[in-house]
Amino acid sequence: QAARHVSPEFEQHFEKIIGRPPVKKLSVKLAPPTLSDNASDLSRLARALKLEHQVEGATIDFPALKKLPHVLREADWRVTVTLLHENTPCIINIEAGDTTAKQYAVAFDVGTTSLWGQLVDIAAGKVLAEASSYNPQIPFGDDVITRIVFSQKKDGLEKLRQKVVDGLNVLLEELLQKSNVNKSDIIYITAAGNTVMTHLLLGLDPKYIRETPYIPVANFYPTASAAEYGFDTEGPSAMHFFPCVASYVGGDIVAGVLSSGMYTGKKLTLYIDIGTNGEIVLGNEDWLMAASCSAGPAFEGGGLKCGMRAMPGAIEGFSIHDTTGEPMIVTMGRAMAKGICGSGAINILAEFLRTGIIDRNGKFNRGF
Repeated sequence: QAARHVSPEFEQHFEKIIGRPPVKKLSVKLAPPTLSDNASDLSRLARALKLEHQVEGATIDFPALKKLPHVLREADWRVTVTLLHENTPCIINIEAGDTTAKQYAVAFDVGTTSLWGQLVDIAAGKVLAEASSYNPQIPFGDDVITRIVFSQKKDGLEKLRQKVVDGLNVLLEELLQKSNVNKSDIIYITAAGNTVMTHLLLGLDPKYIRETPYIPVANFYPTASAAEYGFDTEGPSAMHFFPCVASYVGGDIVAGVLSSGMYTGKKLTLYIDIGTNGEIVLGNEDWLMAASCSAGPAFEGGGLKCGMRAMPGAIEGFSIHDTTGEPMIVTMGRAMAKGICGSGAINILAEFLRTGIIDRNGKFNRGF
């Protein structure tokens, strides 16, 4: 979500991110083997990648290697290679013909209270669809500590993992329907969440994040096929998880720092992620400091009688006329008011305090 609100100072940085997708498709034409040129299929493919696209030293996943000889011959030696770029480029898929026009990725924000998703056309660098929903883990606890406790019950961890995977699969299906994209054309999925949510999504035991000295299983997580992590995909979609910094400074704030570009600027910048878990980062290109706190689901509208997520119809702005005392509300999308989201609740309280309706202790001033 932060990527949609990049300041002018960081627009150029953001364009660079869009221009460097972690996966891409390359169309290549191989020379058929002969008695005088009997190099292996993989060596022949590596040679074509070097000659046509200057790609050297690429490795290959075993499933892609198994299908390589058949696809090459069925396609008359014209194929499209899907490359995953990490430390070393890796071939994760081989397709017949030229399919470079179909390159799509999905990004998930795995929040404690809400799930968000975007489907992106990698080739065009455009967001094609967005979708959101409540996190289906909520019945097991409103906050991460309660969910850690539940994960220690029999089958608790697997129940939590399956719930969030199911929720993300529903979002994936909605994104595909909105964008008219085929599931088989999704080549990359990435997810960002706080440290506990990432552990629960991966089925990693979060027990020791809650106990002193608050140690996660890992801060970096292996990239694998989305199907291995339980996602309803077709084909070898690579699945990446944003790394976490500490027990309560997760991949969600890391994704925000990356997309905002604050780490590339000279100006001192404060980045605030206000959610069920509040996280802030202060710094610039020379240094970064991070902190977190338990903010509670109120920031997502949870716990409020008229609370709701930030979506069209949610009250996000509020003001009181200094002379008449008349209130004015502003809703997201300028739609009919349906409820109050987190930012709306903050603005309402701020106006109450500014006008003296409540005092600094949050008590109503009955003589107002």
